Amino acid sequence: MYFGGTFDPIHNGHLQSALCAGQLLNVANVGFVPCHITPHKDQPRTSSQHRLAMLECALKTIASNPTGMNVHVEDYELKHDRSSYTLHTLQYLRQLHGANTPLFWLIGMDSLITLDRWYGWQQLLQYAHIAVVNRPGYLAPSDGVLGHWWAQHRASLRDIAGSACGKCILLNTEEMDLSSTTIRRLIEQQRRCKETSLQITQLVPQAVAEYINQHKLYLTSDTEKS
Repeated sequence: MYFGGTFDPIHNGHLQSALCAGQLLNVANVGFVPCHITPHKDQPRTSSQHRLAMLECALKTIASNPTGMNVHVEDYELKHDRSSYTLHTLQYLRQLHGANTPLFWLIGMDSLITLDRWYGWQQLLQYAHIAVVNRPGYLAPSDGVLGHWWAQHRASLRDIAGSACGKCILLNTEEMDLSSTTIRRLIEQQRRCKETSLQITQLVPQAVAEYINQHKLYLTSDTEKS
């Protein structure tokens, strides 16, 4: 299973969603895929190098997770100085793993409802299953082209047993109302108030909080950015 994102910064919601989804899908490996240049959103606040370093810090904290899954970074998108399109990444991963290996691409419901804006979105299922986790305040598409596509391809875990790609699965995972945007705003607010320490250790792994503090990330002043 692979989980793509800007991870700006990686937080406990990302980690919890990935581990819960991997357990439900009964996968042995979970790869986190940090994007380099995002085609759909504003560019990340921090460099690819910082986001990769934070991700590596976070994964060390769950390396011995109770599920026994192997967690790792897949840096394919960071190696290419171009927009990071999921279709290109899935094509690479399919070639890497072979035609018959089941592959899952994990997204949140907030991403699913805008999937029809993604480059080559109707080709994604040729290379992987799309696994969707709930996000507070978002519902699955029910009409239009995307609603029809979702209804046509949605399947249960039992339906996809042994298949390599081609289906959408809605996973019943615990919803965590947390976002990287919220964390960045909290850090900025704390620094404006001259807090002596970052009070985000319940939102991100301790090692990530320390990295953010060490490198003075997410400052409002451009001249202060690391």
